[in-house]
Order: sequence, then C-alpha cells, then structure tokens
Amino acid sequence: MTRLKYVKGEDPLVPRWPTISGSSWFWTEGPLSGEYLQGALHPTLAKQVYECSSEELMNRADNLNGARNDQARLEGDVLSLTEAVAFLKAKLKAEGQKAIAAYKESRGFEFDLEKMGRVSYEFGYRVALERLRGKHSDIMIELDPFVECLEDVNVEMDLDQPFNDGTPSKKQLTP
Repeated sequence: MTRLKYVKGEDPLVPRWPTISGSSWFWTEGPLSGEYLQGALHPTLAKQVYECSSEELMNRADNLNGARNDQARLEGDVLSLTEAVAFLKAKLKAEGQKAIAAYKESRGFEFDLEKMGRVSYEFGYRVALERLRGKHSDIMIELDPFVECLEDVNVEMDLDQPFNDGTPSKKQLTP
C-alpha cells in the first residue's frame, strides 16, 4: 500500500486531491483521517456539493434526517418486539407444561395410547383390566390386588426367604 503524502499547511485551499490514489488508506491514519470521517474528503460528497443545487442538497439532508429518525424508531420497535418474544416464550413454556399435564390426565390420551399400541407401564394395568372385563364381563376383579384379604391372614409365610435367581434343580421340581 502506498502512504499518503503529507501536504504542509492548514489552509483549506491547499490541494490535497493529487496526493490521494485509489489504493491509499487516507481515512484510517494521518492528518486527513479526521477530515475524511467528517465527510470533507469523501469524493462522492465533494462531487455532490459542486454538482447539485442547494435546494436538492437540502432535500437530501431532509431525507437523510428522516431516514435516521425512521432507523431510530425501527430500532425501538425491534427492541420492544424482542422483549415481547422473550415474554411469549416464557408464557408458552409455562402454559405448555400445564396443557401437557392436563392432556395426559385425560381419557383421550389413554385411548390414543391404546389405539397406537404404545401403552406405558403407567396405564398398562388399566388397559389389561379393561380388556379382561371386555372379554369376560361376569368376572369379579379386585380393584387393588395388594390389599390384604381376610382369608390370607392365617397363611404361614417365611419372611426371610433368600433370593435365588438361578434355574430350579430337578430335586425342587418334583414334590
């Protein structure tokens, strides 16, 4: 890259354009960088100043101010919409959990599980019970199979049975 030649003098009429080439980076460093950032050395702006009428320049300045105002308003809208999205996501998460819990408690959920053939263990007992009642309507079934019955009170049971998950021997199979 080429370096911009330094032109001595603070006079605004000192010609600086011959020192600027297409590959020079005069806007990043050096004495002209401040003037470039203010818009004084931007070639397009300089060309417009000399080619356009003052009315047209004023219209462009008004349009620029209007665009800046629109940008500020739109940035505010974006911020408010971002906050609304965050609020709605939190609300959806809370309401979604409630809706899922309510649906799982409904009979429609159980029926859909039965229909699909994907019944979990939570509902498996009830489904098997309903199928049994459907096939054999005259059967009396206890609702809680773990309730102690009066006829089982006198049965002797050894509570210290060792656990044996091995295969039963032939000696145990024959009475």
